[in-house]
Order: sequence, then C-alpha cells, then structure tokens
Amino acid sequence: MDSPYPDNKIKNIAKLERIYLLKEFYNLKLGLDLFNFNADLSKQNKQMGMWLFVWKENKRAVNFYKKMGLLLLDAMILKSLKLIQTQTIRCF
Repeated sequence: MDSPYPDNKIKNIAKLERIYLLKEFYNLKLGLDLFNFNADLSKQNKQMGMWLFVWKENKRAVNFYKKMGLLLLDAMILKSLKLIQTQTIRCF
C-alpha cells in the first residue's frame, strides 16, 4: 500500500507485484478472482488505484490487465536483462 510509481503525484496507490498462474489453472477465472481481491483490498485501505510493471511481450498478461481496466502508461528498459516492461495503472 502507498507505493507511488516513479514520476507520479498520486501518493496513496498500491503496487501489484504480479499475478502468476500455472497453465493448468488458465481459463478458471482465478486471475480475475485474485485481481479483484487485490483491488477490493486496495479500496478498503483507501488507495486511489493500483499499478504494476508487466513485460510488454507477454501478450496474455497485457491483455488481461487491459481487460481489468489498467492503462498502459510507459515503457521501461531493464538494461541488465534487456527486457522492456510497461508500466500500467488503474484508478478506482
């Protein structure tokens, strides 16, 4: 809770680290349940929204977070890993 993302003025915002599921649990709506649980918990703790980093090449995850109402904001290059992550945010 209260984990502002870089270069943003919103102070009371929660960071969602990520949601991972094993393939055998895909299509069971568990990701939706976990996301909604975290969104509800954030709201109960008076957070203005949630944010996270997601690897932009992980189309399944990007589509899931978009479907959940998160907006893609920015891209960040992790030089040591040579990966590009996209910053996403959802305000309640």
